[in-house]
Amino acid sequence: MFRSKTLKWITGALEVILALPAIGVSIVLGSHYIVLPIMFVLHLFTFMMTKKDRGAKSGSVIGMVASCIGWLPLLTIAPHLLAAFFLFVNAAMTEEPA
Repeated sequence: MFRSKTLKWITGALEVILALPAIGVSIVLGSHYIVLPIMFVLHLFTFMMTKKDRGAKSGSVIGMVASCIGWLPLLTIAPHLLAAFFLFVNAAMTEEPA
């Protein structure tokens, strides 16, 4: 459980950075959009670890969607903010043993 929570905090923080208008756009454009598939892979890895730990997976799913649509000009900030919010909420939740 510790690994998935840590990954949620890390990917959530990265999503907050990508959601900042000037910084996020310059990172995405400066990397020639390579950062979006990298974030997708990080969210996928977090999703797999969370699934293994039987935790809440909504933040990772929203993060994968944000990575897929992050190249669209009008849809850059909101999906990343939404993903960060859910990742932080999921990471802060106390998981009940199954």
